[in-house]
Amino acid sequence: MQIGKATVRSTGYELLLLICSLLIILTLIMAQSPPVLAATFPGSQGVPIPPENQATFESYLTAIGRPVVSRLHGYTANFATFMRYHLLVYGTPQLVPSNRFDSRYGEFMFLGYSYDETLVTNSDFPDTSSTGETYSTPWQWQELQLGAIAEISWARLNPRQQDMISNAAIYYRRRTYGGITFGGLGLNTGNSQVLAQPSWQLGFGLYTQHFLPGTEQIRYASLTGHGSGDISLAGDIRWDTDLADNGQLYFDHDEDAITLHYTLEGGVDKYLGLATSADLAFSGISTEDGEISGAGDGPWSIELDKTIDLGFLDGADARDLTIEGQVWAVSQMGDIRIEPFAKTLRINAYQDEAFTLDLELTGSLNYFRQRQSPDHLQIRDENRFLGLENLMLQLDFSAPPDEVTIDWLGETNELELEDDAIHYTW
Repeated sequence: MQIGKATVRSTGYELLLLICSLLIILTLIMAQSPPVLAATFPGSQGVPIPPENQATFESYLTAIGRPVVSRLHGYTANFATFMRYHLLVYGTPQLVPSNRFDSRYGEFMFLGYSYDETLVTNSDFPDTSSTGETYSTPWQWQELQLGAIAEISWARLNPRQQDMISNAAIYYRRRTYGGITFGGLGLNTGNSQVLAQPSWQLGFGLYTQHFLPGTEQIRYASLTGHGSGDISLAGDIRWDTDLADNGQLYFDHDEDAITLHYTLEGGVDKYLGLATSADLAFSGISTEDGEISGAGDGPWSIELDKTIDLGFLDGADARDLTIEGQVWAVSQMGDIRIEPFAKTLRINAYQDEAFTLDLELTGSLNYFRQRQSPDHLQIRDENRFLGLENLMLQLDFSAPPDEVTIDWLGETNELELEDDAIHYTW
């Protein structure tokens, strides 16, 4: 970063030796371990776990195919620097000989080393002017060629990472100076050395050299960029088991366990920034009942079963069951995105349904005519005499009763049940 910090010119002989050495290893530097599947993330059981301390950070780097230590002296990748600056840096500021610390800003001049053990300058470290301010702007600089070491640092990047740097906004001391860009500053793979590799979430660092405007004094500057992409994920749960009309699940009579069938679904909602589907290394969805690896942008789905024992209710009449899932994706550059989701279902103990009875009563009266006789005078109304009364009773039960008796006209009758119903005629 230091615009006021002079750099020492290398002699032509030293530069030649450096170039020759670097060219010899050029064919070896790309032989890094390829990214491996999520199942290798320690303790993940197939689901990647973002690093949360130095130990898991090293396991994470191994899982995504990044070196854990630097190439020459074996400096270890620094988790603290990774979290604070979003940069992949090896070693610590304290390992850098004669490193300067500015107590006003709380910043070291060097953060550590790149994988090739080039010093990683800190863009937040103030200039060496008395006020710490920059008296020239990146627009005034003419960047100098750095040679093979710069070309090699670019060769370590995949095409998408190179594209990210070329198209992302660039900052100098967290300022854009009116919108400086890679092309706008005339940067290329020969005059900028990549100190930290970019990704969706990780920023990048570039080391450059230039003449102090108006002089032939060589100065250096650290240019940085933020993570330039991201991904939005979405997941959901669908119940496949038949539920009651109220959308809840009930144990049956004398049932000790029930099986809940459900479908887990998830996928990529959208890509953000410079992220594209070509960046995906692997993805998937999961719950504690199972998981499935994703293919493409989704949606991905898996049918799962969960056995619920009666003991889940713990003696209560009802209890909520919450199934938690997660949809996740890992980029080829090691970015981990996990989106949790959940759905809740009410589980009920067996409940007797309300007993109902449907009653239908039908009947009829028929008339008979009295025959005419010599000693009786026939009445004028021929239908005066009633008879042939017919009464039918139909009972429909919501559940079969133990017994049914009916008192009718002083008589008590026990009725027989047929198919949860009684048909009786008098």
